[in-house]
Amino acid sequence: MITLQTTSYCNYFCPKCPWHGDNVFSKEYYRKNPELKLKHMPLDMAKNIVDKIVDYGIKTIGLTPQGEFFLYPQWEQLLEYITKSGVNASVCSNGSLLNAETISKLKNFNIKTLAISIDTLRWEVFRKIRSDNKKLFENTINSLFRLESMPFRTQINFVEGLDNCGEFDDIFEFYKKARVGLFFKLREISYEQRISKTSKNSEFPISICEGFGDYIVAVDGNVLACCYMANYPKILSNKAQNLKHTTLEKAINAINDEFIDNRLNGLCYDCPAYRARVIQKESISINGSYAIMKNRVFETYVAIPQKLSCLPDDVLIYMFQNNLVAKMKADKILDY
Repeated sequence: MITLQTTSYCNYFCPKCPWHGDNVFSKEYYRKNPELKLKHMPLDMAKNIVDKIVDYGIKTIGLTPQGEFFLYPQWEQLLEYITKSGVNASVCSNGSLLNAETISKLKNFNIKTLAISIDTLRWEVFRKIRSDNKKLFENTINSLFRLESMPFRTQINFVEGLDNCGEFDDIFEFYKKARVGLFFKLREISYEQRISKTSKNSEFPISICEGFGDYIVAVDGNVLACCYMANYPKILSNKAQNLKHTTLEKAINAINDEFIDNRLNGLCYDCPAYRARVIQKESISINGSYAIMKNRVFETYVAIPQKLSCLPDDVLIYMFQNNLVAKMKADKILDY
């Protein structure tokens, strides 16, 4: 999968958000990257990038913007174009604009996963960390139940911070009734971690971690190597990776060469996710109808397919550990 960021507009101004919050990091981010602020990718440009993604052979395009996807004025035309191109779309949204009309339109497109960011079920917390618009709160909370009959997998992204600490278990229990296929829980990255330049990973061998290669096409067309690099889009000295001027293959090769020569100009030494992904081992357990994968930073709750639900826990754990479930889904033996 590759991520295409079509817009940097958002209807929220969450305090901790690195792009829209009223904080030191977001102010510094746009001071250094003014070309990325409040920008929609032109539809013709987005279609051209989709063509290059398809030519490269990628089968799923992740529509996870620096903001809210459903604020992109041409979101329907883009999803239609992706569908006609024969690839899947995975859409990430804050859920606030998912009313009945919008949801009914989603049936027309080849969507694989729709991920909703839900960090609280409590109005008093929501208005503090998201918005004081109660209609948006109600849309967000109800969106997963409205999507229950849709022919694609739904997902919840939960970011744990000080204001909503301990709420994940309640969210997990509440939304199991909506047949959510995947829950993704991670800890909030602090300002200190985002701006740290202490080479915290220098004691570990810097090799390609599992996050490197999760390529992101920013709203200006630049190709970025990973989620952490998206916080520092000007980190590369080589600017040949913009898809307005090159192919995706050449862009990826340019980034790989930069990594081999310079470790992305030292960015990997400062990445707060690197140690957890490379050093920390992942544990797997079974909780009812979900398999739970945990490391120091991430927790993923994956719905166990109905065909496998009768298997003993140790057999299920073995299958998830050895990636057999994912392979069976890819081979269409199991549904998502």
